[in-house]
Amino acid sequence: GKIVAMGTVEELRRLVKKRNVLILEAANIHDGVLDRLRVIEGVSYVSGRIEDPVGMRGVVRVGLDGDSRDYLPEIIRVLTSYGVRIVYVKPSEPSLEDVFIELTGRGFYEEG
Repeated sequence: GKIVAMGTVEELRRLVKKRNVLILEAANIHDGVLDRLRVIEGVSYVSGRIEDPVGMRGVVRVGLDGDSRDYLPEIIRVLTSYGVRIVYVKPSEPSLEDVFIELTGRGFYEEG
């Protein structure tokens, strides 16, 4: 491992404070849809975590460069076109996981 940042929780959050984050709980999540979300202009990162492998149900975090309301219609369009069933969508402040994703390029639960 390599240390890429150090600081208090608030200092680390300030590194990505300009980011907006959408948290989506959904079913039928797969790599193809996550890859498609990553290429939407203004999406800075996408991280997914499957919590129920049978229904491919889990949580997707989408980091955005602007206001989440501007991106939500396109994100929902992409998800539904890939057969994803959305349970809920919630805007959020950046978390420590978002800081980690921003600095390393991958989520806590992702391989590689």
